Amino acid sequence: MEFVGDFDGLYLSDPDPWDQSGEGERMVDYYKNSRRLLNQSLACINPKNVLEVGCGLGVSTQAIADSLPDTRVDGVDISKIAVKKARRSFPDLRFYSGDIGDDNFKRGETNVYDVVILHNVLWYILHCLPDVCRNSVRLLTENGRLIVCNAFLINQRFGKDIIDGFEGMRSYALKNWGKDFGEEHASRAEIGEEQEHIYGCLSLKRTKGMM
Repeated sequence: MEFVGDFDGLYLSDPDPWDQSGEGERMVDYYKNSRRLLNQSLACINPKNVLEVGCGLGVSTQAIADSLPDTRVDGVDISKIAVKKARRSFPDLRFYSGDIGDDNFKRGETNVYDVVILHNVLWYILHCLPDVCRNSVRLLTENGRLIVCNAFLINQRFGKDIIDGFEGMRSYALKNWGKDFGEEHASRAEIGEEQEHIYGCLSLKRTKGMM
C-alpha cells in the first residue's frame, strides 16, 4: 500500500476531514480519549511553549491551549488551506504552513519550543523520518521534548515494514533517534467503539545540546 495525498484538495472539498471537530458520532470516542492521553503527557511537562505538527483545522491545537492556559501553543500543517481555516476559527492562536520532512523547513515566529508534537502524522512522514528527526531537534530547546502520538489499527497494513504498531514506533525511535532523544514516558490505550485502534503517546527528551 502507498499513500498519496493532496491535502489542500482535501481541505477544499471536505469541511471537516477525519471529523477533527469531534462532533461526528463515529470519531467522538476516539478524539475524546486520544486528546486526554496527549494532555496528560503535556501536563507532566508543564511547557512554556508548544508546537503541534499536523494541526489541521486547529481544533486539537485549541484543546491543548485550553488544557495549558499559561502555555503558548502554535500549530503547523503541510496544508496552506488548513492553516487559513485554522486562523479564521482560532484567531488567538498562531498557525503557519510547513512540511516537517522538508530540508528547508522553517521555524515560525518562535525559534525553539519546549515541546514539539507530531500529532497523527506518522503515516504521512514514513518516507522522511530522518529529516523529521533533524527538524524536530532544531525546533527544540536544549532539554525539550518530542511527543509522538498516533493511532494504530489493530490490524495495521500500511507502513508495517517501517513501524509496526505502537511498540514498533517505540523501537524505531530508540534505535534510529537514540543519539538525539531518550524515552521519557509512554502511554497507550485501546479506543474506538470496537477497540479497533491502539492510540499511543511517546514522550522523548533531548539528550544533547543545541545544534
